[in-house]
Amino acid sequence: MVGVGGMGMAPLAVYLAKDGHDVCGCDDSLPEAVRCILERSGVRISKDMDGLDDTDILVHSSAIQPTHTILKQAREMGVRTMRRGEMLARQMQGKRLVAVVGSHGKTTTAHMLAHLLKSNGVEAAFIGGGLFNDDSLDPAWNADSNWIVAEIDESDGSIEHFSPEITLLTNFDWDHPDQYSNEDQLRKTFGRLFSRTHKQILLPFCQAEQLMDFLPEQEGPSVHFFGEQGDYEAEFSSETTIPAKLQLGGCFPESTVSVAAKGRFNLHNALAALAVAHCMGLRKCSTGLEGFEGVHRRQSILYDSTELSVLADYAHHPTEIGALLDSARSWYPNRNLVVVFQPHRFSRTAQFREAFGRALGKADELIVLPVYSAGEKSRKDGVSSSLQKLIPQAEFLYWMPGRGRLHRMLKEFEKPSAVLFIGAGSVDRTARLFGAVCRNRGRIQQEWMDYLRPQVSPESRLRLDETLKTKTTLKIGGKARFYAEPGSMEDLLQVVECASMFGRPHYVLGRGSNLIVPDDGFPGVVLRLSRPFWRQVEILDGGRMRVGGGSRLGEVANRACTGGISGFEFMEGIPGSIGGALRMNAGAMGSWILDLVEEIVVMHADGKIETLGKDQFCSGYRRCSGLEGKLALSAILKSPDGDTPESIRSRMRGFAKRRRTTQPRESSAGCIFKNPQGYYAGLLIEDAGLKGKRIGGAEVSTVHGNFIVNVEDARYGDVVKLVRTVREEVQAAHKLELVPEVELLGTNWDKIL
Repeated sequence: MVGVGGMGMAPLAVYLAKDGHDVCGCDDSLPEAVRCILERSGVRISKDMDGLDDTDILVHSSAIQPTHTILKQAREMGVRTMRRGEMLARQMQGKRLVAVVGSHGKTTTAHMLAHLLKSNGVEAAFIGGGLFNDDSLDPAWNADSNWIVAEIDESDGSIEHFSPEITLLTNFDWDHPDQYSNEDQLRKTFGRLFSRTHKQILLPFCQAEQLMDFLPEQEGPSVHFFGEQGDYEAEFSSETTIPAKLQLGGCFPESTVSVAAKGRFNLHNALAALAVAHCMGLRKCSTGLEGFEGVHRRQSILYDSTELSVLADYAHHPTEIGALLDSARSWYPNRNLVVVFQPHRFSRTAQFREAFGRALGKADELIVLPVYSAGEKSRKDGVSSSLQKLIPQAEFLYWMPGRGRLHRMLKEFEKPSAVLFIGAGSVDRTARLFGAVCRNRGRIQQEWMDYLRPQVSPESRLRLDETLKTKTTLKIGGKARFYAEPGSMEDLLQVVECASMFGRPHYVLGRGSNLIVPDDGFPGVVLRLSRPFWRQVEILDGGRMRVGGGSRLGEVANRACTGGISGFEFMEGIPGSIGGALRMNAGAMGSWILDLVEEIVVMHADGKIETLGKDQFCSGYRRCSGLEGKLALSAILKSPDGDTPESIRSRMRGFAKRRRTTQPRESSAGCIFKNPQGYYAGLLIEDAGLKGKRIGGAEVSTVHGNFIVNVEDARYGDVVKLVRTVREEVQAAHKLELVPEVELLGTNWDKIL
């Protein structure tokens, strides 16, 4: 399943796994909460769908482009591919399907119905389109029954594959103009679904006139309406307090039901769920909705106090937004209503510009963010600024706001406010960050931890003010204000994105060789790929090895030796990791790591993951052109030479012995200077009489002139002064300029020398 982290894909994956299928999924950005649900349900997570040759069917989200690498590979291998909706329809065959459809509210309604049935002991399977706020509930489950409740999406046309026993239409409103060019097309799509429905259709009474012409003939399924004056009706006791009371009437047995929700649209959804349950045979349902904790990103409260409330909501259609803001006015009658809105899709923004203007105009203050494209190509009439003339009072941002902008927004509130973050894209991350800002009020480290901890797996380590002295081979330096050891690819992406949101630089630390850390530390985020995920070394065929970016060079050499692969012996004793070694083209004993590279998987600064072939980078002395600004996550290394493990081990011992006799044993950062063309830096330093030269606790090694060693609790300033001194004296003695190859954390030598 490609795109398995999506809110349609994840529940289907859970259902398939629980139904006994072997399910493997991948996703470029998998939220931690979704990963936990998938794994506890038996779904295997793969970063690149290894083992595609054992796959019978490849299911993909409609958001996945046909040109996606894995889809192309599957087609070339003859693996059957299908969209999420098609696979969902396949699971409905032979089932008594209750299809929850509609333009708005179907996710909440479907989850309410499933919760209601489960609470009342009605056996029915369920496949949702979101996550319960109750972490103990999976978004899908199986049952010893032919009944199955499923949210059916009309957005990609796959609705045509379903033939329900019961169809519930929550409401009708034109949407998805990329799929349906006019309202009539969408109405006819629902009409065809009605004609394929076997037993019962439930419709909102308030839209009966709009839908009458598209209902089946008299010999078709029975039709009932819900809502005021409908067959299933209710009186709402309150729309602003929880729990609300529904006094049921009409086809219902007279009773009162408590619902843990507020807002007319939510109570309308609850009434629809109760009507379907009645049609399924549940006659007494006075319990079940009072314990419903809601659905993720549906009026989710992220912060609440007497002065400020922060909510996140998935609303992305003008009708939904208008209903939400009307309800928010009643929920927070004496507060300033602030809306942060992220439009979803260029096509929707273009088609409903005027409606968006009317709906968003209900806010007291409005910030409009860039459009979340959902894979669409940009169009001039669908960008956020196309709304500017319709809502001139709004502030339009052309970037996603980070911690600094949100902190200023918090300080600018002059009276009690309610802040709503609205949209179906990535705006929920901004909302969660604002919640952390509100809870911690300027304590930036606590804000960072508060926001990031729930986003990463338990395998990750997050710390504040982490000492770096013990994590470098020179053993000097201060603390990292923020420190992270991500436990997986997804965790790494979350940490890097968080650094950007906080406006903090990030630095990836390997073994800490070839690095000098200032005494005052680093104000940004130090990342270390030291968790087991990053240190995997796998022997492949043909003298090839797949190595993680955090693998130690010595570990790689030892695995190659065990596998009888020669050519890696020079790595023994180099105190570094694969990621740094690739970037610096580490070498020793006449060998260089880039000579062994077949491909490298890298992450760009913006989080994009890319695989670089050998023709996409160029090796040089102590550098790799093509890897600048990129992080090496893993690589495939290849040596054509094979040998016996005994012979390889013998050469490794020889190299290790040579190092012990030619390199210092004290703490050092490795070679300090690059070798000038035609010269050896160590010999130039020795000829200048600098061996043993000492400043503070830093000394030019008496064993090898190109090493500065920490002999007595050296400080950063000691090392920098000694580097300057060595450069000046070699320049005076040999008229040659030595260029440092060792890195400075947080600065560079051009600013120091």
